[in-house]
Amino acid sequence: MSEFEWDQIDQVVDVYPPTYYENAKGQRWAVVGGKWYTAKPNITLEEIRAKWVKPSRPKSNIKDAIHSVKSSDGSKMYTVTVVNGIKSCNCTGFGFRRDCKHVRSITA
Repeated sequence: MSEFEWDQIDQVVDVYPPTYYENAKGQRWAVVGGKWYTAKPNITLEEIRAKWVKPSRPKSNIKDAIHSVKSSDGSKMYTVTVVNGIKSCNCTGFGFRRDCKHVRSITA
């Protein structure tokens, strides 16, 4: 790569937007995806972010819905919500583990 690696990059796909770091000597780096690229001294954040592509979430075949699911002993009802393919449950276990059998019981 050239002296300024960032100039050689076409685009970068990452969840987090890129930023830059400048040291006391005026050297700058574009920082994206956990990688540091040397950049020209007068680069702007807008120039860096122009090459950033935020990844799109894959489409889910699970429809948005609200489901009532019985507890294992049948004494309680839990609410499993599906929004944009992301499932959540109001049970204590889901609050701790971000997963539970109630969520796993909902299928496509």
